[in-house]
Amino acid sequence: MLAGPQALVLRGRVERPWRWIGANAVAWACALPVTFVAHALAPADGGVLVLAIASAVGAFAAGAVAGAVHGVVIVRFAAGTANRS
Repeated sequence: MLAGPQALVLRGRVERPWRWIGANAVAWACALPVTFVAHALAPADGGVLVLAIASAVGAFAAGAVAGAVHGVVIVRFAAGTANRS
């Protein structure tokens, strides 16, 4: 949902900014399973606190995965822009 407006902002700054939409989809396709794994690894009888901790760890890890993929893509965008100059 946010990748479209972000691609609009990138327009004029990078070549083919619409690639950002695909990169965003790949990033979150890699990141979201991390949250599911975190929940699956939490013991069923651990209670609400354990589930909350698993959720927080999963969210942090998912954000790190998404950020890593986004970082790789934006660095490539920046390298392409530098080559144009």
